[in-house]
Amino acid sequence: LEPALAEGEQWLTATLDDLLKPEALEALRKFCNRSTVWWQHDHTGELGSLMHRGFACPLLAQIAHDLRRAFPDLLGPHPFTSLWAYKYFATPAEKLTHGRSSGLDVHADDGAVTVNFWIAPDDGNLDPESGGVCLWDREAPPDYFATSSREDRLAIVDRLMADDAPPDLVVPHRANRALRLSIAPAGKNPTLSTRLRLPAAGRRE
Repeated sequence: LEPALAEGEQWLTATLDDLLKPEALEALRKFCNRSTVWWQHDHTGELGSLMHRGFACPLLAQIAHDLRRAFPDLLGPHPFTSLWAYKYFATPAEKLTHGRSSGLDVHADDGAVTVNFWIAPDDGNLDPESGGVCLWDREAPPDYFATSSREDRLAIVDRLMADDAPPDLVVPHRANRALRLSIAPAGKNPTLSTRLRLPAAGRRE
């Protein structure tokens, strides 16, 4: 990534497996399973938490710090600004779309660089080629980030996705996998992405 950045490349995407050491992965799983910070319930089959609402611990701060040390040219120039997590869990099939957890809607993250990763065991995903992320190389317009209305953002995404084109990249779920390290070009906004749907009996964080 960093050599490509030095050569002037702007859109950078990578998949990193075995991101955390086994003891760190287990400690993070315990924090997520035992904490009571999962308050956000916007969609059926999903719980979320944000850094400023409790999703924070020394281990998460250390992970962010160590990533900056590992990628100084990529992450160093940018301040660490936000952190969040989602849990997806089995729900009655009649409440799901096609019997599956919907995951996140298509969206763009407001950041020059994003780092996302999974910690749920692989056996929580019944379809190894799904449960991950779809990426579309499309620029989100400025008004997408100017509004805090979910309905307005969905309307903008609907316009961008009107051609119903397949994603440019699909990254399947794997435990301890970082799904993306990407930097947006100067003056441009991030690409669109969505979490793939997970079979109803699966569960992941």
